[in-house]
Amino acid sequence: MKHIVVNTHNPESCAFRGEEDAAAVAAALDGFAQAAADEGATVEGFWIDRAAHTFFILVEAPNAHAVDGAIVRAGLIGRTHTDIHPVLPMEEVRKQI
Repeated sequence: MKHIVVNTHNPESCAFRGEEDAAAVAAALDGFAQAAADEGATVEGFWIDRAAHTFFILVEAPNAHAVDGAIVRAGLIGRTHTDIHPVLPMEEVRKQI
């Protein structure tokens, strides 16, 4: 099942503020794909809206718990806010109408 992860942070913890924040955010982002794999999930796409301090990550995972586990393993908890949304392709939903 696909999940859209919407991960936000505030300007005070943004990687662009300094070396310490940059290192912490970079380590979490670099580790997310491996953390997802450890949870049986795969990152399929990753987009960033810099001005809004928001990451959008498309993840194929068995369930939302696996995505949550990847977020914890990667170290995003405590620095960011995350919403996990299970999503379906539009074509699949339209077939059910």
